[in-house]
Amino acid sequence: KKGNVKINGEINETGGTLPSDSIHVGALISVIKDLNDNGNIPAKHLKDGVLKIKGNSEVTLPEGNYLLKGIDIKGNAKVIFDGKVNLLIEEEGRITLEGNPKINYRGNADNLVILTESYKDIKMRGNVKWDGILYAPKANIKIEGNVRAKAHIMGKNADISGNVRIKKP
Repeated sequence: KKGNVKINGEINETGGTLPSDSIHVGALISVIKDLNDNGNIPAKHLKDGVLKIKGNSEVTLPEGNYLLKGIDIKGNAKVIFDGKVNLLIEEEGRITLEGNPKINYRGNADNLVILTESYKDIKMRGNVKWDGILYAPKANIKIEGNVRAKAHIMGKNADISGNVRIKKP
């Protein structure tokens, strides 16, 4: 942690291995590979399997399981989840949230679950506001700027700097 970082909740900085009953993301991906709800994503926001929302766009996704090759949300985008949404990111997927987006902001944090088995860095930069659960046991998570979240975050490593505020949901 660097800067004016405030985290409310349990922090485990000791590392170690995951318990044997940890989530097996690969198995979940194989289950929903052919039975996902990607058809509910407006075509202009799903590019080559990546959820891309930018500018001043506002997108509402209904309850469901979505299989993605990545997440790229930038600018002043707003993403609303109507019910419980699981975003499963494939092994080579990237997750980038930057600018001023609001993702499930002030929504029920349990309504957004992002699960990935990717080794690629996850980046949250700028004035990102989001509420949810991020499970990324193989990825390094970099959070910088004025990020605000009500979240549970689990990653291989976390580098948090700036004026970040993370609260337990």
